[in-house]
Amino acid sequence: MRLRPALLCLALVASLARGDDAPAVGDPIGAFTFTDIRYLPCTLSDLGEPRATALVFATRGCPIAKRALPKLKRLAAEYEARGVRFVLVDVTPDPDVNAMAAFALEHDLAFPVVKDSYGECVRALGVTRSPEVAVIDTQQTLRYRGRIDDQLRLGGTRAEPKRRDLALALDELLGGQAVSVPETPVDGCKLTPPSKPQEAEAPTYSEQVAPLLQRHCQDCHREGGSAPFSLLSYDDARDTGEMLAEVVEQGRMPPWFAVEGAERYANHRGLSRAERDLLVAWVAGGMPRGDAAKEPPPRSFPSGEWEIGDPDLVLRTPGTVRVMAEGSMPYQYVMLPHRFAHDTWVERIEIQGAHPEVLHHCNLFFMRPGKPFDSSQVISGKVPGGPPLNLGGGVAVRIPKDAMLGLQIHYQPSGEEVQDSVRVGFRFPRTRIQKQFRSQLIERRDFSIPAGEGHHRVEASATFEHDVIATGLFGHMHLRGKAFTFTAQLPGAEPERLLTVPNYSFDWQMAYVFKTPRRFPKGTRIENVTLYDNSALNAYNPDPSEAVGWGLQSQREMLYHFVFYVREHEALDLAVDPETGAPLPR
Repeated sequence: MRLRPALLCLALVASLARGDDAPAVGDPIGAFTFTDIRYLPCTLSDLGEPRATALVFATRGCPIAKRALPKLKRLAAEYEARGVRFVLVDVTPDPDVNAMAAFALEHDLAFPVVKDSYGECVRALGVTRSPEVAVIDTQQTLRYRGRIDDQLRLGGTRAEPKRRDLALALDELLGGQAVSVPETPVDGCKLTPPSKPQEAEAPTYSEQVAPLLQRHCQDCHREGGSAPFSLLSYDDARDTGEMLAEVVEQGRMPPWFAVEGAERYANHRGLSRAERDLLVAWVAGGMPRGDAAKEPPPRSFPSGEWEIGDPDLVLRTPGTVRVMAEGSMPYQYVMLPHRFAHDTWVERIEIQGAHPEVLHHCNLFFMRPGKPFDSSQVISGKVPGGPPLNLGGGVAVRIPKDAMLGLQIHYQPSGEEVQDSVRVGFRFPRTRIQKQFRSQLIERRDFSIPAGEGHHRVEASATFEHDVIATGLFGHMHLRGKAFTFTAQLPGAEPERLLTVPNYSFDWQMAYVFKTPRRFPKGTRIENVTLYDNSALNAYNPDPSEAVGWGLQSQREMLYHFVFYVREHEALDLAVDPETGAPLPR
């Protein structure tokens, strides 16, 4: 195909803008890795076997890239039906994966969004600007590199593009032809190579790192904590330094999956950018200890076997459950051998497994003989990284007379077969009860996630029938869960986003506790949007070739979200027997 002089000029200008070591269009592309929203390293092979792959490189702050997103979404929808896989490669210098996932959710990007934290993908494909596209064929050969089209320019925007470069290149490639203009210049933001934080002098463990670890890490990273190793000493931190720097820089640790942080949620765990940079700079600087005399005194932790204090009542599962060394296990449903002879009020509940390493999560509920089960009967639970239920302040859970308690237990094999049992400890109130602790379930069961669908949307909502004071939120899906949001629609007001979780983790399910409890008047509707990833790019997907509906087991899916609250005007004024939890006569 003979190129017009103007098109030849385009290709020449684009080629001259590359570095000497950049691959040429037509060259085979070597292996490279990127990071998905679940913090997992991935390669192109994880995207399946498309007829072509269009990698769109962009920084989140580039205005031209943002203005191109609607166009990219249309192109992806059109060409993915023809076998082309679109992928947005986030090359923002900040390696924060959570921020990348939030950007994808905010702009409702249905195609995969991945992170190139250290410029590996940029170097492999020779891109220089945002947004720039590299198209690779089934033989891992670079077939096109350049702009999306010529509509969005540095100095302004045309009403319509004169040449739809990417679409034309894809049409020619899919038609078995040579790409007529394989390289074009890009109007966009010049990419800045990533760099490590530079410090005039490396921070020291004694004065800067130890206080940071005490504030953010040691609740879990200690003997008896939920983390697999300790971070209580300088030796602990030094021996795991490189790993600490990686997981902190990516935002993977401390675990926090919400966009909203300490300004809204009391149990916020994430580090600020300055704190992350400090820890990374300490590791890069050789992990100096500094003056040991300046280290903060060690933290003290509860020494008892129960975080809630000595329980007033302990119930144990009858017998044990065999937890396999490997594979997956169905949920176990176990009734605790105790019937409550009277209404019982409880303000603290703690669930413990004999082998904590295999107990992924456990829900506690009550059942009443001859009466159907409903969501209000879920009392509490144990989830990865979550604390025990600890109410107080005149608020307690009511277990009704004649009820029995049941457990829904999810075991996760750890490589060694064990016999596990579960026990539950209860503390009764010592002060008068004014309000009953309640939960509003937001649930859907009538959905089906198509096979291979990476961005399936399901909506659900619930409306409060009383004036309430909400204390927190909790969301639960299974292995295809991708993201979810909570939005409050108060009567006569604008919608308010309460919580955004852009990269849900099945292994780290947590409640989000409001720093300041929220008042919602009667008639407030809490709206939920949940996204599921049933594609091959989801490494935890049991089977991307299967359409998936609702089900209790992890191979199926759930939309099971809660708002925790009390009724604002409730005034029970109950005195409770501290030995039995029974209400005392008035």
